[in-house]
Amino acid sequence: MNSVLEYAKLYASLGWKVFPVNKRKRPAVKWTTECTTDIKKIEDCFLENSDIAAVMLEPSGGSWGRVPLTKEFNQQLRELTSKFGIMLIYDEVITGFRSSTGGYQKLTGIKPDISVLGKIISGGLPGGAVVGLNGIMELFDYKGDAHHDRYERIHHLGTFNANPLSCAAGIVTLKKIATGEPHIRANEIAEMIRNGMNSILEEEDVAGYAYGDTSCIHLYLENSIGSEKKDRNMLYTNDPVKLKCIPEVIVRNYQKNLHLRGIDLLSYTGGVTSAMHSYDDVEKTLKVFQDVIQEMKKRKILTKI
Repeated sequence: MNSVLEYAKLYASLGWKVFPVNKRKRPAVKWTTECTTDIKKIEDCFLENSDIAAVMLEPSGGSWGRVPLTKEFNQQLRELTSKFGIMLIYDEVITGFRSSTGGYQKLTGIKPDISVLGKIISGGLPGGAVVGLNGIMELFDYKGDAHHDRYERIHHLGTFNANPLSCAAGIVTLKKIATGEPHIRANEIAEMIRNGMNSILEEEDVAGYAYGDTSCIHLYLENSIGSEKKDRNMLYTNDPVKLKCIPEVIVRNYQKNLHLRGIDLLSYTGGVTSAMHSYDDVEKTLKVFQDVIQEMKKRKILTKI
């Protein structure tokens, strides 16, 4: 098998995008992008492409949940990949230890074959990890056999491997994470902000809504002036094009107006909370959010309900 199927809801229609990443004479690895939550279409892809080695995805959805995926979809994908003998790889750079003390997989009880973790494991210092089932990870092991260790094992090189500062910070951080207490606080703060933002959007008659799970916050703002919806419930969408392609004028004005009032976002129109955020931070954030929405309404940038 020499292909990797990446599930990423980034494109408007179902299709393959193949990237040969190895230009040497040996067979190229193909990187393919699939964009559907229709499990039958994914099964058809497996049937049509017998050399798929793995499926890789952010389990909460593309761009750390901006285009949400459900637990049910992940369960179906796990069952399907197991049926076809295809590895399931979770990109848990964001969800790892944010979704729960064991990431998205512990939150949902779905076990991938391999997971990728970010610098949370090194306390914010340079670091990361690829973790997985014993049968896969033992391919990295030294066996004490010169030929095997030189030619048959998978080599893993890295500038920060065994960096003592990263290791020390990681140990302290992971001990705190293991208690589950930071998650309770961060999740509560995020929920308060999401609920407050939705109340403000409704009060201001703006076509948009806040969403997300655990400690993540996303904001969708309707992208077409003059296309007013009669009912707020008509706004809700899982269309990746709508969720990821809010017009630049809206995103830029939203970000800059927040910056001018002392708030910075993680990315696009969304952000995350931490255990260090307070109820005062919630109050300040919602006050600034309403000011920004009113300013953007005044400039006729936002769509009304």
